[in-house]
Amino acid sequence: MGIFTTFDGGKSWQPFGQGLPFGKDTASVLNSIKADPKRPGWLYAGFIHEGLWRSKDFGKSWQKIFPLDNRIFNATAVAVGGPSGNEVYVACEPLYWSRSESAVYASFDNGLSWTNIYDKTLGALRWKGIDVDNKSGNLYGVTDGNSAFYAERIKTR
Repeated sequence: MGIFTTFDGGKSWQPFGQGLPFGKDTASVLNSIKADPKRPGWLYAGFIHEGLWRSKDFGKSWQKIFPLDNRIFNATAVAVGGPSGNEVYVACEPLYWSRSESAVYASFDNGLSWTNIYDKTLGALRWKGIDVDNKSGNLYGVTDGNSAFYAERIKTR
């Protein structure tokens, strides 16, 4: 189990997920991986139960960036970019084997600080994918069985 990479068209594969929480819990499953379009070598890995992890060295080492407390967080979808290029979004879905609230968190400083931007009136959505428009900053999301959603970026002066 793990993440592997190839540099020769698939003839050989090398692991590059050392330090990620594979197998830490029965629910600890890699669910999403994204490359930062602005920063070569920066990768984000979203795990069920274990939250969001980042590598700044093409996957040689990894660090957990959200949440930093011990709570369960199912990072089921990740978006990176936005107008500033410094935005990271992570969505969480409630799952039977890994209980956590539905949420969407935003970081506007590459994961240093986080704000929950989820509208709880939408209910317990099961997020399967999110993405951010790099020009407008609008956030788009798809769920399992509930539809697709978008949020317009709030314009500030």
